[in-house]
Amino acid sequence: MKIIKKAFSIVLVLMLLFSLGVSANAAEKKEDKYVSAGQIKKEIETLYKKYNTQCDIIEFNQNVKYTGDEVDLELQKLEESLASYEYFIDAGEADAKESMINWVYTKTYTTYANISNGALGNATIELKCSGTIYDGTSTFTDISNISTRQYGSAFNFVSWNQYKSGYNYLENKKKADVWAEGTLVTEAYILGQKIRTTLNHGIGMIIQAG
Repeated sequence: MKIIKKAFSIVLVLMLLFSLGVSANAAEKKEDKYVSAGQIKKEIETLYKKYNTQCDIIEFNQNVKYTGDEVDLELQKLEESLASYEYFIDAGEADAKESMINWVYTKTYTTYANISNGALGNATIELKCSGTIYDGTSTFTDISNISTRQYGSAFNFVSWNQYKSGYNYLENKKKADVWAEGTLVTEAYILGQKIRTTLNHGIGMIIQAG
């Protein structure tokens, strides 16, 4: 009788150990189906490098759980966004306000354009300048005070910094092509990681004397 009880106890112990082993193996397999945070970070950085775009990991979350299919889908969306990047936006004809002094007067020209880092963020940027005009010929004598700023709507916006500007006269100085270049910084969550995207952009407008 003691032998039977002992044998039964051994069987129970073996069954318990087997059950624990199966559970641990199942849990391990379940964990294996998730892509590690380190691999996600590497994949994101590789995509940004492919499109020569600055990428900064602002918040690195090691506890994210995404399957391979989920990661592939989000990376596809990210690549589409990076691939759709347009550097220069032509805002067309500018609105103007004038202030006259004798035969020479000044107009202030303003236009707006939506600058985008794709689905990662965007901002409305105001482009403004002053044009000095000789009334006798309705031609420009000078273009000055070219400036830009974020104005109005924005999405995932962090900052806009102008670093260059200029202009070219057109049609014997009766018109001018005015432009500025700047850096748009946006922040967005991608696969649980907070990513800062930095892209350079250009914005231009046509202004008219007279």
